[in-house]
Amino acid sequence: MLTTLSYRLPRESVDRVLGSLTAYQLTAEFQQAWDRLPVRRHKAGPSRTPPYRSLSVALRAATGQPVALLVSRDPGDEGTDPNGAKRLLLTSKPIGYQLPIAVRTWERCVRGGDPVDSLSCLLPDPEPARRVAEYLRYRRNAVPLAPNWVFRTAEWQVMRRLAGSRLPIDGRPPLALRMDTDGSLITWAQEDLIRYPTNQSRGLARISLTLATHPGCDDLVLRFDAHHSRLRRDWPGTRNAWIDRDDPAGPILRLPVRAWKDRETGEVNVRLATHVPEVLAACELDPILLPHTLPDEPGSVRPQAGKAWGNSLGNGLGARFMLRLHEHICDQLPELVPLACPEDPRIKLAQRVTGRTAQGLTARMVLGSGFEKVRIVCLYSTLDARARMVTELRELAPRAGGQIEDGAEVALNERLTATMIRQPELLAHGYANRARLIGGLDALRSRPGDLAAAWLETEYHPEVPVVDDSKDHLRRTLAAAGIPSQFLATEPRVLPEKVRPMPESSKPHAATAAMRDLLRSAGVIDHRLPNALTSPRLQHRLDRPALLVGLHVRRQQTGSDEKPLVLTMVAIEATPTADAPWRIRMSSTTCRQWHPMGTALARFHAGPIGDASFGRSETKSVQVREFVEERLRQLVSAAGGELPVIIFADATASRTLWSGLNNQKFGEGELPGDTLVEAGHDVAVVRCDDTGSGGSVRPVTRTDRKKRPADPLQPAAPGRAVYRLDDSTEPVWIFPGVSKRYAAKAGRTGALYTRWTLPKDDYQAMKLREPWHAYTAIEIAVARPGSWDPVALAAFAARLCEQSVSWDGRTRSPVPLHLAKAADHDHPYYRTSEETEDDANPDDS
Repeated sequence: MLTTLSYRLPRESVDRVLGSLTAYQLTAEFQQAWDRLPVRRHKAGPSRTPPYRSLSVALRAATGQPVALLVSRDPGDEGTDPNGAKRLLLTSKPIGYQLPIAVRTWERCVRGGDPVDSLSCLLPDPEPARRVAEYLRYRRNAVPLAPNWVFRTAEWQVMRRLAGSRLPIDGRPPLALRMDTDGSLITWAQEDLIRYPTNQSRGLARISLTLATHPGCDDLVLRFDAHHSRLRRDWPGTRNAWIDRDDPAGPILRLPVRAWKDRETGEVNVRLATHVPEVLAACELDPILLPHTLPDEPGSVRPQAGKAWGNSLGNGLGARFMLRLHEHICDQLPELVPLACPEDPRIKLAQRVTGRTAQGLTARMVLGSGFEKVRIVCLYSTLDARARMVTELRELAPRAGGQIEDGAEVALNERLTATMIRQPELLAHGYANRARLIGGLDALRSRPGDLAAAWLETEYHPEVPVVDDSKDHLRRTLAAAGIPSQFLATEPRVLPEKVRPMPESSKPHAATAAMRDLLRSAGVIDHRLPNALTSPRLQHRLDRPALLVGLHVRRQQTGSDEKPLVLTMVAIEATPTADAPWRIRMSSTTCRQWHPMGTALARFHAGPIGDASFGRSETKSVQVREFVEERLRQLVSAAGGELPVIIFADATASRTLWSGLNNQKFGEGELPGDTLVEAGHDVAVVRCDDTGSGGSVRPVTRTDRKKRPADPLQPAAPGRAVYRLDDSTEPVWIFPGVSKRYAAKAGRTGALYTRWTLPKDDYQAMKLREPWHAYTAIEIAVARPGSWDPVALAAFAARLCEQSVSWDGRTRSPVPLHLAKAADHDHPYYRTSEETEDDANPDDS
């Protein structure tokens, strides 16, 4: 049995756990006044709504209660309650005199000081408190229905029950938990901070909660997680800060901050980026004063470090802390029932093939790229990079003899060649006319039926800032010439003081992964992936040809409401026939036809990312679905029209576009491939989610008796097994695992200790610098089985995660979906939301 940080909330316990809510029904007149407010402006264009989040945060800070403000309509009608009313302000109990004062002050700030009061006079009286259960509609063998604001507001109610409790940690004094205005719990006390012993690096634990649903589970599900949020020692670059107002019963403020250095004086300027201080002052609370210089020891104001900021403390809290958190939740909230996840013995995994490609890369495998020949052009600057590249090329074709001289095209097999060229000017960081330099290289020029793929050296060390990084410009320029690319990092020749060189033992692995990534970009799949799915020793193996399609959707962050939607699709034509090449194609919002992976990837990276005509609104989502259906029809037609299709859809974004992928209408609403099904084709759809995106459970330990740790307080790793979600009537599986770092030497430190109980000798203290990974999981939910057994589809998805195409670890998505995500992530204009979460997990685990 797998234990996780997810729990069922039985309906008979909803009142005790979630309590009640108070609603203010905002009128149509309020909506009209709201629509006349000035809107925010960005460099990329105006927003359509005022910055109402600052009003919600200010009200939370002033009242110590949850506050959800729902004024603007959205496609999901999130502000609709069971009685059909819209435009709500939700809290746990009436706010009182502070509400009109806060709204009046906030409006004045939004209007730039203009003393217009159009909103506060239209505020209604609060309705009588209603139990949260009254907003829920339960259904047999289906998820409960409720407006989204019920889930978000009820999360605060749960966390408030845990606030003030003390979390036991292996014999040390328990950690005191405080609540912040985001609804998280944090370890705020000085004695509970995570400390690096030789400097002022500090961090705190942050516990988050998502009140959610699971397909086929007719109770609400509470999904907890924990993160290591590191603190900054200065202001520049800070985006958020915690502020304690010396009220032990009230929440700690977490507010956006803007900080910068004056170019002329060098002085640090810092201010809060919202209207919260003005609102709090008007509510007769003490003003917020931000110190320009922070003390060595964290005080009442604590800036949160961003993802890219260097710190002596590594990210993550480790698996042992997650087990202590699970025990604490069970103790404090006995009404919750842990999800039941027994191991599914019907699903077994093939042995993962690691290390270099032992059998070499055959000419038939290269044919899967869609080209007669693939040319690997190695562009290097240092002899170290050249030697590492040559070593990997010889591993690809161990029978190829002779030296690899610069400028000579050496045959590795009948369809694969390599050329070494030294180009320090092209590869150096800074500005250069790279188009001219690339145009002068004969090895990169287009040839009929061939694909050139560039492997490039780049100077990089994770602790050394890069000025005018050349990688994005090189990738764009090469892509414009139809050339996919990949990079091999080499360290600067001179490292700054106190920066440690990367260990020599890591360099061969990095070169192997880079070479495989290059082959992946070129659309070449070696023998390892087919073996993982078609081995005769496997039950539920792939025993007939099929099209495996990965569907990835993401909204590009641009700073305005007109955010383009990025859509990438990768299809693998898989076959159980021995030695038959697995052909790989790609399509996207940029490259709207199916082309061989290398061509399509280059076209995608050469153009703008995403399409602003696609989105999640009612009109734009129709266009997205029509686009996907047209691409699927093209794909099936190009493959002969008879092959079954298995679609692996990314849950995070696709569930808002296809109703059959969200939990409420799982398997019953619209699904990718609907038009193919109507035409009589065999289509299966598998929804994939993962812990890193917040959509899957967080594994804690394994409770069976196999290979138990000697320490009873240590969690047991989940092992190479797939678990069935027994609390669901839908075919849903959990595929847990450990990261490659966790499985490596000394990677289990976070299972042996917590960050507070690590022995304080010099060697152990150095381990505080390392990331402490907890266990992760992939959720596999079969929305449409087609002609396949759902167990077989779950087995395919798990095996396509277990055996990667380009490195030795597991990926968080099945290979076709992982490739579609990787194409997006590698785009030179890739941009995600600017967050400060300091516990991010890599895509590969």
